Amino acid sequence: MNPLVIEKKVRKASFYLTDGSQVDGEVFLSLSEEGHSGPQNLGDLLNDEDRFIPIKTEKSIFLLHLKHVVQAKIRIEEELDETMREGSGFTITVKMEIGGSIEGDVYISLQKGGFGRVKDYVNQNIPFFRLIQSEYIAYVNERYIFSIHE
Repeated sequence: MNPLVIEKKVRKASFYLTDGSQVDGEVFLSLSEEGHSGPQNLGDLLNDEDRFIPIKTEKSIFLLHLKHVVQAKIRIEEELDETMREGSGFTITVKMEIGGSIEGDVYISLQKGGFGRVKDYVNQNIPFFRLIQSEYIAYVNERYIFSIHE
């Protein structure tokens, strides 16, 4: 094993961009993440301070600017852990500036501050919010949200 190589896990994800295009590719996630136990997930990567993330497609590896990502999706079995469903659950519909509406469940824990309302969840200081759907976990970029309906 090369000590200069950082071990990563590879996960398939889809990215829906501001120009209306979709990029399907692989992302590289750390085997551990500061702030919680276990490996990094797509949400951690999207909400990190990096503005560009590497994506591996069938054709190449390139750096994607997160400012232009409207939504990112990953299969639920690749991402979901038990902590993502802690707290009170709410089904919401997010009306997006680009791409129509997205429905999913959010879970709000009182331990994370606030009063356990959807308003508290979406007013966190993170650019991408998690919506748990039946087959996917979708991360929506708050920059492109028009409104949220419970």
